[in-house]
Amino acid sequence: MPATETISDEELERQALAAAAGDPVPDDAVPWSPSGLDPLIADWYMPAPTAVRRDLKTRVITGVVVASIVAINAAGLCVTYGRVILG
Repeated sequence: MPATETISDEELERQALAAAAGDPVPDDAVPWSPSGLDPLIADWYMPAPTAVRRDLKTRVITGVVVASIVAINAAGLCVTYGRVILG
């Protein structure tokens, strides 16, 4: 089946139901990748990291948020649900 051909949900369901759980995977099997890059791990499972460089302001804000959450948890408080509570 060519990589550019669209597969319907019904066809995928039919193939999934026809396959047995213990069937061996062929040696020439490749992961399905909608981007067509043919990665070792499929894009839908683990997409490739972006090459966008974050500016200093974004890094500082992210660092402050992470550091404050770590400090609150280190003080013995809990922020799991958005409010600071003892626990």
